[in-house]
Amino acid sequence: MNPLYRSNSQLQETETVIQSVRLTDDGRTALVLRDLIFFPNGGGQPNDHGTVMLRGESFTVTALEKVPGDVLVVLDRKADFHDELAKKEPVLCALDWDRRLKIMRMHTAQHALAAVLRRQLTGFVTHGMDIPESAETCVMQFSADQPPDSVAATLAHQAEVARNPAVLVQSFPSLDDAKAAAGSLFRMNPGIELKGTIRLITIEGLDANPCGGTHVLSLGEIGKLSPFIFKELGEGRYSCTFFAL
Repeated sequence: MNPLYRSNSQLQETETVIQSVRLTDDGRTALVLRDLIFFPNGGGQPNDHGTVMLRGESFTVTALEKVPGDVLVVLDRKADFHDELAKKEPVLCALDWDRRLKIMRMHTAQHALAAVLRRQLTGFVTHGMDIPESAETCVMQFSADQPPDSVAATLAHQAEVARNPAVLVQSFPSLDDAKAAAGSLFRMNPGIELKGTIRLITIEGLDANPCGGTHVLSLGEIGKLSPFIFKELGEGRYSCTFFAL
């Protein structure tokens, strides 16, 4: 399976072929495709939504289920021609682009916010990010030696968005190589073990973080956000909630 969302997060539709066909327990058609435009949830980022055009009939993608070495694209119903489907059958996949873009804006904003807070707070460490299936909000959890200042964080984040640095996707053969290339910008959540090729998301002059998600091409594409709402969770841990306007 070729994860197109990793190499080109701006791709909105693609033609591909079926690798295999399955029937879900509740009787829906599920496909393994050669190329996957849909992001399957992970790292706090939810599934993409979209459609699959098959033999001239449009199906809604209702789920993306990870299976060993592949991702099942689960359709909203059983195709009338399900039993006739075979390997190399052509399909057209299209993203719900408005949803993808909204998620990318919030996800990339979270990268930038983490970098801004890292500059402002001693002992700053991120503990993950979550955008729910509704894609309405983004919540980042972190720890620090002192509480965050909402005004200072907002102004610094807005300044970085206005600067509009490029958001780069880079691959390195090892974590050590990624760290060496990123230098002082390198940041990673604790407790994560990464082996093999490292996909590094770099915001020029601001942040470099291993991540498998989808992102905008430059920080200015984040656009307007709601105010950052910080909440103290106890024992030096905090959360920040915001959403895209």
